[in-house]
Amino acid sequence: AASKYKGGYETRLFRRAGQFLSGADARAAARQLFAVFVLNCAIRNGDAHLKNFGIVYDSVEDRARLAPVYDLSTTAAYVPKDAMALTLDGSTDWPDRARLEKLGQLRADLSAKDIAEIIEPRVEEMFELVRREIARAGYEGMLGAGVVLTGGTSLLEGMPDAAEKVLNLPARRGGPSGVGGLRDIVSHPGYATGVGLLLHARRHADES
Repeated sequence: AASKYKGGYETRLFRRAGQFLSGADARAAARQLFAVFVLNCAIRNGDAHLKNFGIVYDSVEDRARLAPVYDLSTTAAYVPKDAMALTLDGSTDWPDRARLEKLGQLRADLSAKDIAEIIEPRVEEMFELVRREIARAGYEGMLGAGVVLTGGTSLLEGMPDAAEKVLNLPARRGGPSGVGGLRDIVSHPGYATGVGLLLHARRHADES
């Protein structure tokens, strides 16, 4: 079981898929794998290990195809500084846009246009859900000061620009403030949820 966390996405995932698929099937699978990888990065899923990817056959005579995506979660909500389950370029650090583009070009044979068509809609879809939630809560037109993006995903390149485009509001990154102790650590955007819950609990305890 421990081996599911060993190796790199380039060889253990993309190259291995190419060993089971060929031709148009291999190209489609590479694009699909890249899209899933981008999604895991966007939601900060640090548990996207090898057992979450697979090949299936509808029958013994059918061609192999990628198994449906499952077990998607935001592990950064529980482990704020969680890293990737496997490596990319020898590192488990979350990739920036340049590293994602390199992976897409070298391992999925995608053009810059193809990569943009995969990355940008995933981000815009997330902010569209946020926009709907703002409207549902009755705050549409009332957020003149804009929005603050926090959490590990906010560190992805271009996130504030994407938020401004979809939400039509000013947007910036932010992290916890007004916290003592290990300030350099807990001021990281990835700790925003945990620090916020602790401050809320303390405030509630003071009021009761």
